[in-house]
Amino acid sequence: MQNFHKNAFSLIEISMVILIIGMLITGISQGIDLYQDMRLATARSLTQNSRVNRIEDLTLWFEATSEKSFENTHPQDGEKIGLWKNINFKLSNRIDLTQTTQNSKPIYTKSAINNIPALLFNNAQMLTATNVKISEIVSSNQATVFVVQNNFSGDNTTSTFGWNNGNYRFQSHAQEGDRVLIDFGDMTNANAGRTSTPILTNFLNQNKIITFVKNGSNVFIKINSTILANSSSANAVIDTSLSSDFAIGKYPPDNFYYFKGYIGEFIVFKKSLTDSEIKDIEQYLSKKWSIKLN
Repeated sequence: MQNFHKNAFSLIEISMVILIIGMLITGISQGIDLYQDMRLATARSLTQNSRVNRIEDLTLWFEATSEKSFENTHPQDGEKIGLWKNINFKLSNRIDLTQTTQNSKPIYTKSAINNIPALLFNNAQMLTATNVKISEIVSSNQATVFVVQNNFSGDNTTSTFGWNNGNYRFQSHAQEGDRVLIDFGDMTNANAGRTSTPILTNFLNQNKIITFVKNGSNVFIKINSTILANSSSANAVIDTSLSSDFAIGKYPPDNFYYFKGYIGEFIVFKKSLTDSEIKDIEQYLSKKWSIKLN
């Protein structure tokens, strides 16, 4: 009888321990959900109050935290995204990005870049807008681009975005061999339309803010606010009468150079911003995505 009571008491103890562990796990999970909800609410507030939409000549603004960004205002973790809305609602002819093929849709990832959502492009996904006149995005020789991304290792030929009509290009290779580069203008003479920088040892698998600026003959690339490439001879221009498809997640028009990693925000102006404007936007992105500027 004595052994029976001991065994029974032990079972009760075990049950209590299991219950307590379950409560702790539930509490931790709820705490993580609460923290992620708080981070998302903060990101949305920063987006709404940022200077981005108050600067003239904004053409593209895609980001993954706003309730206005996707067809579903509250996408679920792992949901495939077929529509990424341009949240620059001032434009009457707004360019949105779409994808109808299920396997080619990027994946909404709830906690991607420092605990806020981004889209996962896993080396086979892209979002596109067809027959885009390049003058709707950039000027013939000016543009400013901001990208929040984390491209994974394992593929050394990836493109973040691109528009391509014959020799005329507006595109970025997030990585090509050992370089990050931007192509802008007539690429008949590649040196006149290209600026590149060697990839840093900590470039891959890192959350980062990349800034590209084209201003006449000058093109520069910044990563986390530090200029890593500056070319004063990249003077090629784009024929703004041309149209072609614009894509995020691949190199158009060919089906290669797919991006592999997270893209959280993508902003384009059709002019070269001032140093003050660039600094304001980089600081907004830094605070929102918890990415430290150098």
